[in-house]
Amino acid sequence: MKLLKEYKSLIGCSSVDSTFKYFTDTINKSNTYWDYFVNWEKVFGNINDIEIDLNTLNYLVGKEKIEESFKELFERQGSLARLLPILLACRENNFTVLTSYAGGDFR
Repeated sequence: MKLLKEYKSLIGCSSVDSTFKYFTDTINKSNTYWDYFVNWEKVFGNINDIEIDLNTLNYLVGKEKIEESFKELFERQGSLARLLPILLACRENNFTVLTSYAGGDFR
């Protein structure tokens, strides 16, 4: 988990541990286990197919001009586009993307 400045200003947490403790202390009580939220067996079963590509995306972490770096990376390695539906939790592989906010252009 990345420690965001908003965690400190909004919920008073200044470390990853205190943020996780806040989450676990404030989550609604229920009769579900952590497996309710994530099918870990499926996650670990599918990770081998995309692990190298996911690590390639780490290149973007900390980039000052992340949008430009993102575009350049995807132009060089177009196969990374298959990760977008996975990372956005979209079940469909074909979807429309807004390519120009000002022009309202979609692809």
